Amino acid sequence: MTVAENYAERRNRLRCSVEAGAIVLFGLSSIRYFTGFSGSNALLWIDSFAADNDVLITDARYTLQAFAECPGIAVESCSARGSAALTEVSETRHLHANTLGVDGEFLNWLDYQELAAWLSSCTQQDLTSAGMMEGLSDVSAYIAQLRSVKDRSEISALNQAAQCAEAALEQLIDEHALVPGATESEVAARLDYLMKVRGSEGVSFETIVGTGANSALPHHSPDNTPIAAGDLVVIDFGAVVRGYHSDCTRTFCVGDSTAWQEEIADCVWHAHQAALAVVRPGVSAGALDEAARAVINDAGYGPYFGHSTGHGVGVDIHEHPWVRSGSSEELVAGSVFTIEPGIYLPERGGVRIENTYVLEDSGNVRSLQALSAELLHV
Repeated sequence: MTVAENYAERRNRLRCSVEAGAIVLFGLSSIRYFTGFSGSNALLWIDSFAADNDVLITDARYTLQAFAECPGIAVESCSARGSAALTEVSETRHLHANTLGVDGEFLNWLDYQELAAWLSSCTQQDLTSAGMMEGLSDVSAYIAQLRSVKDRSEISALNQAAQCAEAALEQLIDEHALVPGATESEVAARLDYLMKVRGSEGVSFETIVGTGANSALPHHSPDNTPIAAGDLVVIDFGAVVRGYHSDCTRTFCVGDSTAWQEEIADCVWHAHQAALAVVRPGVSAGALDEAARAVINDAGYGPYFGHSTGHGVGVDIHEHPWVRSGSSEELVAGSVFTIEPGIYLPERGGVRIENTYVLEDSGNVRSLQALSAELLHV
């Protein structure tokens, strides 16, 4: 299957899943999933009856880029943005619909109102609040379902992103960057640079480096806190390749570890393994959370594990399936998700262990990371 055919097939699957005259997408990550476009301004029209009428609308900054990145779909350029761009282009391309499917997750109130007005002009009727709801339907759930199952090209990109990030971390370790006196900001900046020179399009999110007491802050923003001997250092990082993100967390101990550090690290490791052990086709994502949480609860550290056990990864760093308490989403072949339990002791330190996994067609679950996930000493 060619790149153009792959994107066309994704649009066709959405087209067949939704009962609407057309689908209008605003979310850039979904637009990239359905077309390949990587710019910062676009709107995607998917015609429910004629694939030849699909069109990507962007502005003059990205016209040439869109033609290069988006094979097999028409591209239109206009100065307007958001739903106003649809109004402008629909006049020249004769776009028409009496109902619209929208990605409600990304649709703001102003665009919602303008789309309702556009529908009103198409159908020549006054849309009251109730009528607006009838004319517009949220198709976010259908998009999430499609995106949560990765194809071979997506898994290939995810593999490359993970390998890029891990190679950068291994060089950081080899350079002995995690030494007393080095600051969190210096370590984060160096890791970001090493990922970039290995081909990362950017970082998956702000790289997290937390040392000492800051390692107990799950999403600590690196600052000028220096690493000290005996500290736990949590590093959460990711690279982006072909629009796909990696996500990995490793915890280091600078020098010899103490009994309490070994205890929580061992507990988190066993929680991670417990979640991994229940992965199979058809299992709910919530079951992974339950398995990891049970280990940590039984050890008496339940109050110190406050976040979910994981999440899906793809063109967004956080997407379906959600590996959290009560999640009924089923894992299937092509599911890509993290497992990342943690224990965070205020004013002392914390441990988090995170790998990204893919559930393969054979039923095997494979880590995208190769570096040991146990407590690492530097």
